[in-house]
Amino acid sequence: FAVFYLDLQRYCLLMPRSVFEGFTLAVARMIGLKQINFAFGLTGLPEHEEFVDNVWESLINLDKAQWGSMVLFFPETIALFVLPRLFPTVPWMITIPLASIVIGYFAAADASVWNLPTLKTEFG
Repeated sequence: FAVFYLDLQRYCLLMPRSVFEGFTLAVARMIGLKQINFAFGLTGLPEHEEFVDNVWESLINLDKAQWGSMVLFFPETIALFVLPRLFPTVPWMITIPLASIVIGYFAAADASVWNLPTLKTEFG
């Protein structure tokens, strides 16, 4: 708060905009690529020290994908991109994840019908 009170914030923001955008893009790419295992329901894959090796491990194991995860992940991802443009007044970034929690709860309650990995199956 002292920085803003003394009006020094303009001196703190000397980083070029491209640096901030590049950092944001790199973080977004890492988060997105980390979702591959969850999107395709890949579990039990060996963990590697390098991030690129983990992504490669996920890609070469796509033949072991589970339909339950894909049925939920891909329509929700498309909905998160499309619905805010069609109906901008609805808070879709809150509504869709809340609906996912409900779906995950019922999927975990009866895992024989829909084998959907949840936080409970992942971490116990």
